[in-house]
Amino acid sequence: MKPRLGTMLLSVISLLIIGGAFEAQRYANFVERQSMYRLIIQSFEHPEQTVDAVGSDVHNRTKLKIQSSSKAAKLLSKWALTNEK
Repeated sequence: MKPRLGTMLLSVISLLIIGGAFEAQRYANFVERQSMYRLIIQSFEHPEQTVDAVGSDVHNRTKLKIQSSSKAAKLLSKWALTNEK
């Protein structure tokens, strides 16, 4: 059977489109990774700027998590002490 020219052309075009999409995604990931590396290097060079860049909302949530975990630890230790007796 002789392959038709249209089928061959469609196959080649499909392969080029799929390959182009794959390479475009690879390039987008590369660019994103490079910008992340730049930010990491900047945070090592100037650590005081990165602390200031974090919003106070994040600090408040972290503080609340620490307080709630310490309360849970205190309750657990009280429970353990009462069960030992």
